[in-house]
Amino acid sequence: MIRDELEVALNDVILAARAAADGYDTAAGLSEGQCLTALLCEGRKRCRAAAAALETEQRRRGHPPKAKDEENILVREVVTHVKAALAMDDIVPVLQERRADEERMVDACRTLLALDPPPSLRRPTGQLLRRAESARGRLAALARED
Repeated sequence: MIRDELEVALNDVILAARAAADGYDTAAGLSEGQCLTALLCEGRKRCRAAAAALETEQRRRGHPPKAKDEENILVREVVTHVKAALAMDDIVPVLQERRADEERMVDACRTLLALDPPPSLRRPTGQLLRRAESARGRLAALARED
């Protein structure tokens, strides 16, 4: 199946949101602070919901979403655990990874929006973009405070 530029960009947004959700899930498992864990769980929930909504739209358009790269997910989880172990009580590396995930989502959303997608994609992608930009800022602030 040949995918056009819009479908490729949409798939990139979905994969970025899935990866961010998985990263938040791993980070929440490493977090000991109740407030931080709640923030990480909210990030996971937001990213999973966005990915699911966009996957539904992708299926409606006749293109099944690309499968998760399980090997990449495992490597990212191992790296997160190693960084957390090396940092001991320092959560900053974990927050920086989540910020990088948000940055990848921001970039993927901007790429998709630059292709002038139909409203059924523009609205949820714009919403994800705004939320990812906001989360990126919150994560940066948390990393500076720690």
